[in-house]
Amino acid sequence: MFKDRKEAGRQLAEKLKDFRDSSETVIVALPRGGVIVGKEVAQVLRLPLTALPVKKLRAPANSELAIGAISINKVKYLNFELIKALSVSDDFLSSEISEKEKQVGEQALIFRTDIDYLTSFRYYIIIDDGIATGSTVLAAVKLLRNGLKDKKKIIVAVPVIARDIFEVLQNEVDRLETMVVSSDFKAVGQFYRNFKQVSDKEVIHSLRKGEEN
Repeated sequence: MFKDRKEAGRQLAEKLKDFRDSSETVIVALPRGGVIVGKEVAQVLRLPLTALPVKKLRAPANSELAIGAISINKVKYLNFELIKALSVSDDFLSSEISEKEKQVGEQALIFRTDIDYLTSFRYYIIIDDGIATGSTVLAAVKLLRNGLKDKKKIIVAVPVIARDIFEVLQNEVDRLETMVVSSDFKAVGQFYRNFKQVSDKEVIHSLRKGEEN
């Protein structure tokens, strides 16, 4: 169990130390909790840090269950198997996508996300505080893949991940780093002693610290 996101980030940095001081590498953190983890990694490895807003699409009867996710530029990942199993209506899905598109756009402005800035890098390290269903990170991977050219690489690095999505992601990214792969995964917070909610103010502060690297 990790003390908090900062401790998890410092431990995660050890897994990625071969990227230290790499001018070709950028930390791409998923708000909000992922940015706290990402800031620690960025500081240890002396790498630039940016936020990539992604919002999960909620199931109709369970707001904690993701049926997909959406990132900026209207790039989305949909879990069609789950959408079908839950009989999610087209109207509900369209409404959910529209609402989350707006939220992602607002976050992109607040966190000053610039996709064009990312094109100069070769290695993209996507960081979150944990992965349960994988919807948000798969949307982020899809967004970056859409804009990548030859020789670009995507690395996903998280403190903890559910075993089933770990096996899925291994085939979706160029490298996957974690400390804990759990077969008994109920929620990301179960692996942290302190897993308090992160505010936009904290994210902005972390991003500014990341710019100092």
